[in-house]
Amino acid sequence: MAHLSPYEINNYISELLDTLEVSFSVDTEKAILSKLNRIDSYPDMSKYQLSLTKKRLADCYKKNRITGNALELYQAALSDNKNLPVKRIVKTLLAIPQNELIYSTDTNYISEEDMIQHKPKDFDKEYDPDYEQQLHNTMGKLGKDYQHEYDRLRNIHNFYSSLPEDAPAPTSPAVKRASSMHASTTGMTEEELAAMRQKYMDDVNKEYEGRWDEFTAKSMAKSKAAQNKHEAALKPARNIIINHVANLPTDTFAMEFTEQELLFVKYLHHKPVSLDYIPGYFTFEYHIDYCKVIISAFDSGLLCYAPVSFTLSKLSVPNLKDLLNKNGIKGSGKKADLINTVLFSVNTNCFEKKYYELTPKGIEFTGYEDIYHHKEEK
Repeated sequence: MAHLSPYEINNYISELLDTLEVSFSVDTEKAILSKLNRIDSYPDMSKYQLSLTKKRLADCYKKNRITGNALELYQAALSDNKNLPVKRIVKTLLAIPQNELIYSTDTNYISEEDMIQHKPKDFDKEYDPDYEQQLHNTMGKLGKDYQHEYDRLRNIHNFYSSLPEDAPAPTSPAVKRASSMHASTTGMTEEELAAMRQKYMDDVNKEYEGRWDEFTAKSMAKSKAAQNKHEAALKPARNIIINHVANLPTDTFAMEFTEQELLFVKYLHHKPVSLDYIPGYFTFEYHIDYCKVIISAFDSGLLCYAPVSFTLSKLSVPNLKDLLNKNGIKGSGKKADLINTVLFSVNTNCFEKKYYELTPKGIEFTGYEDIYHHKEEK
């Protein structure tokens, strides 16, 4: 691994994870942990990429009931990316008593092969206190953003400059500077920089306009392909009829749903069974198996069909009156009165199983909050 960049090593870890997900083995686990801890020490390695890799390994641990390692990896992933959708899983794992957590290989494990050997440095020759103080004062004037950016670049330089000769070159960092800093760096005036940027934008726009039809056709083709894939994933789950509802204790399904699946179950509350509109991210980012999740939610007592009264509440007042008139009943009063009249005077079989609804257990487990509860029906 001496000649590979951290991103190439991360790709290799991904291949090992493919194997681990199929068949868990300690040897593969150790290889993954060793290389993961190696790239974690690289200052130019993307924290976001690290968080996704750590989460994937944590998912493997969770799948194999190795709860202690799963908790440690989920927490490590969260420290790299606070927006990772694993907080509920971490909360569930933290509720397990410490002496009941199951561990495998130490998550800090790293083999000799993957240990990074840095060349010794003569600190006294490299550290100049006067220069460091001058640098600190200068950065203080520029602001915290520049200070953090400089520290980041310096850490990358120090890290790679102390590596053996055959180590990989550092990745090119994205440096953020104000236009005034660009001017002092390039020796160009602000006007010259602005003119250069404008010329570049004009050239790009000119090329784009010349190939407008080509770009539009490609964009529409990609959009259509994505839409077809989304529709194909939803089709088996549309209007699925479930004739049984389980009533299981909460703890029997606490570990069965991923964070993304629970998000989808929560989204289904008071949505039509025809699944008229489901956001594309459930297909493309969360890879939801719609049929499986809906059936599992019913089996686990999280989801049920909304009552007929809710379906009728989706009808307008004129539609309710028309329904009553067709059945020879004169309807009057407010919407709630019309709904009650329909419920007691009309055959409402055709309005059954039209919408999904979270059960009290489902509301509690998914953390659903009705932000519209203050609105009164008119």
